[in-house]
Amino acid sequence: MAGQLVFLHLSDIHFHTWSGSAYDDNALLRETLLQDAGRVQEVLDVPARILITGDIGFRAAADEYVIARRWLEELCNKFSLPFTSVRCIPGNHDIDQGVIKKSKVLEDVHNKLRAIPPTKLSTEIRDYMEDPIARQIILTPLDEYNGFAAPLQCQVVPDSPTWYEDFILNDTSGLRLWGLNSTIVSDHLDNDYKTVVIGEYQLPTPKHGVVNIVMCHHPPDWWRDPDSVADGLEAHCRVQLFGHKHTQKLKKIDNTLVLTAGAVQPDKTERNWEPRYNWLALSVSGIGTNRKLCVQVFPRIWEPSTSAFVPDSNRCNGKDHRTELLVLEDWKPVDGDPESAKGISGDFASVDGQPATPEPAAAKEINPMEPARILTYRFFDLPHVTRIDIACELELYMDEDEGLQDFELFDRILRRAIERDLLARLWEEVEIRHGDGKYKSNPFEKKPS
Repeated sequence: MAGQLVFLHLSDIHFHTWSGSAYDDNALLRETLLQDAGRVQEVLDVPARILITGDIGFRAAADEYVIARRWLEELCNKFSLPFTSVRCIPGNHDIDQGVIKKSKVLEDVHNKLRAIPPTKLSTEIRDYMEDPIARQIILTPLDEYNGFAAPLQCQVVPDSPTWYEDFILNDTSGLRLWGLNSTIVSDHLDNDYKTVVIGEYQLPTPKHGVVNIVMCHHPPDWWRDPDSVADGLEAHCRVQLFGHKHTQKLKKIDNTLVLTAGAVQPDKTERNWEPRYNWLALSVSGIGTNRKLCVQVFPRIWEPSTSAFVPDSNRCNGKDHRTELLVLEDWKPVDGDPESAKGISGDFASVDGQPATPEPAAAKEINPMEPARILTYRFFDLPHVTRIDIACELELYMDEDEGLQDFELFDRILRRAIERDLLARLWEEVEIRHGDGKYKSNPFEKKPS
């Protein structure tokens, strides 16, 4: 649909080490989803991004993420998209519980964060993350997830507890997609009520002319600090996407749409086994003080009798989708003429054919990030020794980096390259080592004035 920003939303995929084997009883389910997604795309449009609200794996084993990537690449291929079009956040099944069970220190940290008053959570977490020893220990259970997410720049590291990406809506205003982490305290006690820690430091910041959307695995009724954080999200975010509960809930709270997704691959022993996934299409209607965000949700549900995904018309008043209108602030394009907006398809810049995130006219301080994501993906596609060689050659590798996991190492390398104005050199060296000629131009090369 022209002029709409489209997302494909998955959650709780739960890849096992046996997924894809001869005894995989979810193989038909996944293949059918691939086919169904291709058909829905023909009606809507190619998704700008594929969003996953947690639980990519089941036990956070390395093999699970290898299998997950293989299937997600198939899904991306359905739309002729690169794997870098996937955005994700961790869920409780992306936490290596074995690491926690073997660590008295981690157990003590979790118990402390679950016991202190919610008003002190952000301060306590900040103190831990400023401690070079504590920060490594606390995030160790996310190592395998981070290895999967780092090429997508969705990893969780001490200096970047959240991520965001920017898009342009049809009236040239901005949309910022945020990935939050609800697993900093996640272990075998997650089944108890209100044990998950968020922290107000993860609240998105409001910007004039920019719509905030958030992704978070655990919904608010699992949080220890729901009042302050949930209130902040409702005030400054128009759409909230959650996972975890394996049942879908779609509700409008004041001026916010909250979607708790069903699971793509729920356990077949669950009482209400209902595989699900969703599509979202967003656009702005009206101008000035009459602007509204139009959110169309297309929920898809597995129908056992036909072994197919179909529209969940029961949740959409007999239709194949549900539409909600959310009031937006007064805002006008820079030239004051909303008719001059090109629409989503024409607004995206590109790097040799790869979609790039543009700079919304409404938010000049939002920086395009897609070239950096492509650089990250290409960097991680190189052998480890080659990556270190490039970093050393550009003097971006320091003595204190010794022993860091790859995902955190590159986070530091990228930050240093930005600080030292070496992004163009880093891109060039990565492309030379690939030697495949995939990208003819360097997006970080400064154009002559």
